[in-house]
Amino acid sequence: MTSPNRFSAQAVRSLLWRDKNRKVVTVTAGMILLGCPLYLWLPYRVAAVQFFIKLGGSRLFIGAEYSPVDGPRYVSYCPSVKIDGYPSNTEVIGLEMNGVSKAIPVKRIAWHMVFNDEIAGDPAVVTLCTVTNAAMAYRARHKGRALHFRPIGLNRNNLVMLDAETQSRWQQFTGKAITGPLAGTELQRIPLQRLSLDQWQRLHPQGSILEPLRNDEDTTTPHDTCPVMCYFPSEPFLLQKPGVEDDRLPRKQFVLGVITQRGEKIAYPAAMPDSHQESPSSLRVGCYWFAWAEFFPGSRIESGGMDHGT
Repeated sequence: MTSPNRFSAQAVRSLLWRDKNRKVVTVTAGMILLGCPLYLWLPYRVAAVQFFIKLGGSRLFIGAEYSPVDGPRYVSYCPSVKIDGYPSNTEVIGLEMNGVSKAIPVKRIAWHMVFNDEIAGDPAVVTLCTVTNAAMAYRARHKGRALHFRPIGLNRNNLVMLDAETQSRWQQFTGKAITGPLAGTELQRIPLQRLSLDQWQRLHPQGSILEPLRNDEDTTTPHDTCPVMCYFPSEPFLLQKPGVEDDRLPRKQFVLGVITQRGEKIAYPAAMPDSHQESPSSLRVGCYWFAWAEFFPGSRIESGGMDHGT
């Protein structure tokens, strides 16, 4: 038979347990109700992502979500044939080297950021940083050794890549190794163009294009579904604090950045990427203004038409 004192103690513990759990449920429900409106509020989502990256989360934010494409497959085309899966106005990254021309749809590479490819027998890496909107291609070789890259994180609001052979980290925008055994080494840049598939086909009628998947990845990008990044092009926030602030243009103004053969640094505000072929001795890259100002501070801004002979 249970003593009155023991029964009373059990009853008290039961009441305390129920009260504690009631408080936990109440607090949890309150946090959920409070969190839902906050999640719908863009500044809250931005602050959460920025806090996560400050804690070193850019490696997970980039490296865990995006995997490189190794040895992508291409299909040949001709101007009179429609590529099944790609509309004629599809924006592509076009490369031509040693008589071989290839095109990669921007929305396809956006799902991976890094393509480890080969052009005319030479290893190459084609990249797209979806944060800066800058596409770059480099010869992926160092002292005769082929390098293979994967996205690993962010630095200066720009994609950082890791090579599998030496574990060095490379800045996508400059093609330079920033840490590791190859720190200070710079990859040789491959000129590229960003233009419509229709334009590229007319310029390179014997070229090839990345084989279509014939699913959503052919026509959408991660930004279309990411709750934060889908607002990235239209909002002034950045994932990391910029090292250089230049308020002559809005942060997310798209510019055509040019370094001429004479070494002049010029930014041309524009709505669309440049379709003109750059020369090996100059640099032309379409990107957001904050990125160009970060890596090439003090550039002159030209609002008039671009002189393609620079």
